[in-house]
Amino acid sequence: MIFAIGWLKGGHVERQAVLALLLAYVSALFLHDLERTTHQFAVMIADGVLLIVLVWMALRHDRWWLLVAVACQVLTMIAHGALWLDPDIGLRSNVVTRWLFGLILLYALAAGVGERWLAGEPAASPGLQPLRAKTG
Repeated sequence: MIFAIGWLKGGHVERQAVLALLLAYVSALFLHDLERTTHQFAVMIADGVLLIVLVWMALRHDRWWLLVAVACQVLTMIAHGALWLDPDIGLRSNVVTRWLFGLILLYALAAGVGERWLAGEPAASPGLQPLRAKTG
């Protein structure tokens, strides 16, 4: 739902973020099934690539929510590192921690779209509007 709102009501920055997040989430699903170890190295690489993309976006655009997104992704990478440093951390608790940071990231994206809407900024493209019959 947040992806749809970000795509339809957001600007170009929000659309880029939606595309990057979708690619990261889909690749993580495939990589998670590919790798059955406790460290999930391939998922960590995908999260690292997403972090690089978000940092690049935050440096190029003046959106506050991108800073929150970068912070959440940095915390996700710290959670990956914690699993490598302390083998007593369970994989389930690590995954839940990373999901929580991902959820906060999505809410930051939604808040950024909401801020654009409240400021009266137009979406990147016009939304779906019903066709009106021309009269006269």
